[in-house]
Amino acid sequence: MGARIGLLVAATNRNDIVRRAIETGVYSPARVDATTSPSMDIQVASNFERLLFEASGRDAVATAALMEAFARDGRFAIPEKWRAAIAPAFAAARADEETVAAMMRRVHDERGVLVDPHTAVGLAAAQTLRTSGRLQGRAICLATAHAAKFPDAVEAATGARPQLPARLAALMSGEERFEFAPADACAIRSNILANSLYAERSPL
Repeated sequence: MGARIGLLVAATNRNDIVRRAIETGVYSPARVDATTSPSMDIQVASNFERLLFEASGRDAVATAALMEAFARDGRFAIPEKWRAAIAPAFAAARADEETVAAMMRRVHDERGVLVDPHTAVGLAAAQTLRTSGRLQGRAICLATAHAAKFPDAVEAATGARPQLPARLAALMSGEERFEFAPADACAIRSNILANSLYAERSPL
């Protein structure tokens, strides 16, 4: 979109299939371990196919063939030409649980800020890559969740329990509202349009 970004960092916890794939060229799932950053507890990355598509020169046929091989064999090797396309734009690093806790504690002690475990994974990965020399210049780490979403993990690491923002606190005691709809795309679409304020302003 025009942003001058020199390097994108794939930060993982110990469930590090993306790091292993980028560093070794082999995409091979392993056991999933539970961590304090549960949204990263995966061994099949949903967006990795998109990266392969771009690395292949947007070759849909070749990308589909690789994903079919994965479905058949449970693993695949990234073609060297594709790896060469990925390397200049992507780096990867992992952070174990001890490193994540230490990063949450460090940010709190040095900055007075509480960060959630997922954000701490990103900060730790950036630190690892900067230490190795792979990451140069300024780095931007985007916080992926509010610390109050993971209060126990944050408190265990820092000794401080994050508080839910006042504007959200009422949601915890408010009435839960939901609707049932058939498992059908057209029915879901109709339900959304029937209840969407945007649709009322700008009919689709």
